[in-house]
Amino acid sequence: MGKLDLRVRDLNSGVSSLVSFDSEEAATAWLVARPKFIEVLGVATLGLDNDANNRLKASLRPLDPEEKLLERRLEAAIDAVTREREEEKNRREREASEAHRVALRGVQGGEKALGGHCGVRHGTTRYHKREGSFPSPCPLPGGERAEGVKHYSTVTDFARFRGWSTSRPSRTAMW
Repeated sequence: MGKLDLRVRDLNSGVSSLVSFDSEEAATAWLVARPKFIEVLGVATLGLDNDANNRLKASLRPLDPEEKLLERRLEAAIDAVTREREEEKNRREREASEAHRVALRGVQGGEKALGGHCGVRHGTTRYHKREGSFPSPCPLPGGERAEGVKHYSTVTDFARFRGWSTSRPSRTAMW
């Protein structure tokens, strides 16, 4: 077997990296004497057989109580960052949805939304379906679009997917 790579993480900083070994024996010796505050995440080498993987896993020195405490703190910090990012994403989606609703209330020029509903599927693809016309982007004040809101015609997407022209009714696309 050739070079062997292990994925490791420093429990003090949370930085992940690779540690390379020339042989399975060298990797096994390192795992038995694993440096303190270094957590082994797994084997990064592709194509390693299950027997070799199990031998390496069995030779790994377990985390001591101090290392386990650092691991729990690191995982808690990662979870907190993940929650913050998810909350920020949800906040941006709510703001974009509210901007979209406000924009729909401000539709001018006498255009009336189909049946009092604009056809917006909040939380998924957003488009405005005007009565008597193809789906088109919702107009927003000043001709701007709300950040994070995607406006497009699903009919155009379907035509492009099928290879049809979006400007002339024919079976072959005209690019």
